[in-house]
Amino acid sequence: MNTQCKRSPILRQQFITTAWPGLAMICLLFLSSPAKSSLRSGPPANVSLTPKSITSPAGTPEVFEAVYSDPSGASNLAEVSLRVGNANAKSFYVKYSAVWNQLYMLNDAGTAYLGGFAPGSPHTITNGQGVLDCARTTISPQGNTLTVRWRLIPSGVFVGSHSLYMFARNRQGYESAFQSMGTWKVISQTLCLHFDGETAYVQVPDSNDFSPASHPITIAAWIRPDSTSFPYCQDAPDSCVQWAGKGDPGYREWAFRTYSIPNAQNRGNRTSIYVFNPQGGEGDGSYFQDTMSAGEKIFITAVVTPDFTRIYKNGVLRASNWHSSKPTPPGFNPPYVIVTPVHGPSDLRVGTEDFESYWFGSISRFRIWTRELSASEISQLYQADVAPRTGLALEYLFDSDTGSVAVDTSGKGHNGVIGGGAVFQSW
Repeated sequence: MNTQCKRSPILRQQFITTAWPGLAMICLLFLSSPAKSSLRSGPPANVSLTPKSITSPAGTPEVFEAVYSDPSGASNLAEVSLRVGNANAKSFYVKYSAVWNQLYMLNDAGTAYLGGFAPGSPHTITNGQGVLDCARTTISPQGNTLTVRWRLIPSGVFVGSHSLYMFARNRQGYESAFQSMGTWKVISQTLCLHFDGETAYVQVPDSNDFSPASHPITIAAWIRPDSTSFPYCQDAPDSCVQWAGKGDPGYREWAFRTYSIPNAQNRGNRTSIYVFNPQGGEGDGSYFQDTMSAGEKIFITAVVTPDFTRIYKNGVLRASNWHSSKPTPPGFNPPYVIVTPVHGPSDLRVGTEDFESYWFGSISRFRIWTRELSASEISQLYQADVAPRTGLALEYLFDSDTGSVAVDTSGKGHNGVIGGGAVFQSW
């Protein structure tokens, strides 16, 4: 007689059929038992999540420490997940594959995984809800438990209250339930730094991270003018405010510039990114000139490289200008002045470039990268405040009152000094 039996996922069984005259005997031999096996039956478990309940502004990184376990040890876990949201679509669904040692995040539709990067690698994974920072997401196995410290950065479209779920699957296919572990309330940014137009500034010690002499830089900020006529401008005919940049006399590099109304050069409210030779004088750059209103929130992004500049308004490219002596490639305006950027000792300043003019209004989410951001990255930065972490060298969110210190949340440690009439206020 032949006998078949479904194999246990935990125990290996061997059936031996022995025929005696007039009798069929089935012997079931256990070649491994719970006492001898390294595997113990049972599904994985979701142990804990810290914090369980938190409220934080969009754009602010948060770390969730999730502890998972398996009765056969942490090495028996195949994958673990954290989902922020009640459904897979339009959620923060992040996964760690222990089999491949890679991190993933579901796309907006919840139909495909994005990424596939090792924890600690210099990568980010982005969907419309935000960013998974792979570089600062850590994995720690110990005994039966696996601890994942997920570093997530919610976008501006993810504002609201969201449930936090944990899930685990082991290498035998056993699964935990999707278990609700807490809530995360993402709120709109409520604060910014206000500049009085006369004395206010932020000053940051010089760094090669802020200089376009040897590598591209991208600078992005939200601005909100209090007036279209600035009280403390550079002298006519320019009548402008250089409201961020690097450039003491003899060591000019780059500056954001917005022209005041009235303006003798018909440049009223033109906003530019300029790059200079060290001695200063006329520079070259890119600009747009649109009607500006007091209280209007505008997102400005500029790219400055050894060869060219670009400027974006509200995520859209407006101009590209070539300033190098090299031949001008297609897609660029030719040089007005040939500029060769040189890294000098000038500090970086926000609110003013060189204490000769001052921004009157508010600034929020001022960031610098040591690379050129792509058009799609800049669009996402505008639409969802999804800030790529790769190459991020400085990040001033200005979303909480930090007194006289501008706190750099990029991880590079470029804290600045807040001085003059700069105060935190509602955005």
